[in-house]
Amino acid sequence: MSDATAQNPTFTDSSLTLDTDQPVTHIFSLVVTDDDGATSAADTVTVTINPPADTTAPATPTASVTVNPDNTVSVSGSAEPGASVEVTFPDGTTQIVTANGGTYVVTSAVAQPSGDLSIVVEDAAENRSEALIIRFTAAAAVAAVQEEIATFMQTRGSNLIAAQPDLIGLMSGTAQRAFNVNATRNNGTFNIETSAGSPVWASLQGTWSESNDVENSYFFGAAGAHYAITPGIAIGALVEFDRSVQVDGASETKGTGFLVGPYIVAKLPQQPLYVEGRYLVGQTDNDTSVDGASDQTFETERSLASIKVAGQMEYGNLTLTPSLSATRLEDTQKAFTDNAGRDVAGQSVVVEDIALGLDFSQVFVTDVGTLVLSGGVSAIYSKTEGNGFAGTIVPGFEGERARIHFGTSYTMDTGMTVSAAANYDGLGSDDYQSYGLQLGLIKKF
Repeated sequence: MSDATAQNPTFTDSSLTLDTDQPVTHIFSLVVTDDDGATSAADTVTVTINPPADTTAPATPTASVTVNPDNTVSVSGSAEPGASVEVTFPDGTTQIVTANGGTYVVTSAVAQPSGDLSIVVEDAAENRSEALIIRFTAAAAVAAVQEEIATFMQTRGSNLIAAQPDLIGLMSGTAQRAFNVNATRNNGTFNIETSAGSPVWASLQGTWSESNDVENSYFFGAAGAHYAITPGIAIGALVEFDRSVQVDGASETKGTGFLVGPYIVAKLPQQPLYVEGRYLVGQTDNDTSVDGASDQTFETERSLASIKVAGQMEYGNLTLTPSLSATRLEDTQKAFTDNAGRDVAGQSVVVEDIALGLDFSQVFVTDVGTLVLSGGVSAIYSKTEGNGFAGTIVPGFEGERARIHFGTSYTMDTGMTVSAAANYDGLGSDDYQSYGLQLGLIKKF
């Protein structure tokens, strides 16, 4: 106090400082004592010091996103201690938690679709941080993943059977060294083969197609070597590799694999009758992404067994080729755990075909080339089935059907061949049909 006897004294309180973000209150009391020692009643003054207004927004939070096995989403990270953290999920629902100790965790109440996650921090002064936006891609349902894999294995299996090299042609001499290109609208194939009669041979071919939103490409290669143990019997080893890609809108599945195993080709003595057989086993490595979700990796094991008997009967320029073949393909997807920690059960696709066919070719020789008319019919017993989840997706079929094909080719003296062919598979069946049209250009060398 400046002077205790002054009529209007002054004083200074050195404690009137603000070192907190909360209001501070001081109470002052004044008592006057006269010369006789009498004192007055205390006169008090209350002084409250408020801190400056907080206008600083909290820092943007950090966040990591985890998809749980039930497809709910957990968001965790760091934020201003004690502040409220508001999380808005892709389905529009919002949850608010407190960042106790500077960290937070929040989990959605239900499974979430793909979309944006928004995280905002709000402090006690109601200042809000900038929103942290995270693009979230939902994990596909397990059933959707299994369906994508099953349809992929079925398509790849059909392509694999169709791509099998003609082993009888190696002995009969009907296989030719050639480069072959076939193309139709939205479809195409190419084929490269070495000639018959070689102990070491190779083939390479590919197909691609587009139908509605589904695009498929399949590339196949094979190499083999054989040894003639007698003039009419050859045994050998065969290695095959393939790559298949299927794109259906935002979903994509691709796989690379191999098959390896022995084969045998034989010719009956003094008879134009040939027999071939092969047994191949292998595996594939694959990736699938359903509706733009992250890639899931899976493996399959597969086996292919086939036997074929074919003959040739010639009547001048007319050649008849009867044949009987049986093929069984099995492709089994191994069980795996997906990126969300969910178990995806194994499943398999099995295709079995028995075909009895009779083909013909009629040759017409002209002054500038050779015209060949060809065709044939096959009676087919087929059985297709899926095991596990694939049993609910792969169209099951067991029964008989017929396949017909007709074509023509013209070979010029220069060695150039142009061809056209059409086929229809599914005669007599209400559950299956397949048809195709091809144009070809072949240059032999």
